[in-house]
Amino acid sequence: VDRTPDYRNQDYGALFDDTPSRTPAAGGNFVISGRYIVTNSRTGIMVIHSRRAMERILYDRFISTSAESDSLSQAVLFPVQVRIGVENIAIIQDNETLLRGFGFDIAPFGSDSVVVNAVPAGFPSEESKLESMVSDLLLLLQDSHASLSTLMIAESAGKFALLGASGYDGPKSLPEASALVESLLASSNPEYTSSGRRIMYIINSGELDSKF
Repeated sequence: VDRTPDYRNQDYGALFDDTPSRTPAAGGNFVISGRYIVTNSRTGIMVIHSRRAMERILYDRFISTSAESDSLSQAVLFPVQVRIGVENIAIIQDNETLLRGFGFDIAPFGSDSVVVNAVPAGFPSEESKLESMVSDLLLLLQDSHASLSTLMIAESAGKFALLGASGYDGPKSLPEASALVESLLASSNPEYTSSGRRIMYIINSGELDSKF
């Protein structure tokens, strides 16, 4: 459940300085330690936690696709077989509608394994991360109720968004960082994740002045 205020009516685009940036990075964005995106704002500089930004983006995407029944998936390069045990096959089968609604294509394979064919757009799709993703996904599904109520969808969206973001290693390039910022500012609440964790912080010119 999204526990934070609704900021969708605020114009976050207005926070950005629309004068050309004089920094070397395109659009005025640059990345620190692979984790934080720093960009210009009208009152100073904005620092964005990239992993939490991805969590918010995925959450909104899950909520949107579940309402529209039009999930966005990305096929993995090669289908990955994951052994989950006979006792867990039924969990995947019982939650097939929910998983497909969010963009997962995970099919039973034999008596104790599944094959991952696709994951939601934005999820890591590297084979090395898919096995742990399936394991974490099973834990989330075991903790969920069977009903596809609005409340359950919102709870699942929050959990799945956190799971997807946990495998995100940050933007690999400046264009990717810019795309992440753009998607975040178009989200329903760019300031906080659905669980209420802060995504961005603006350091105003006064704070900067106090450091010098």
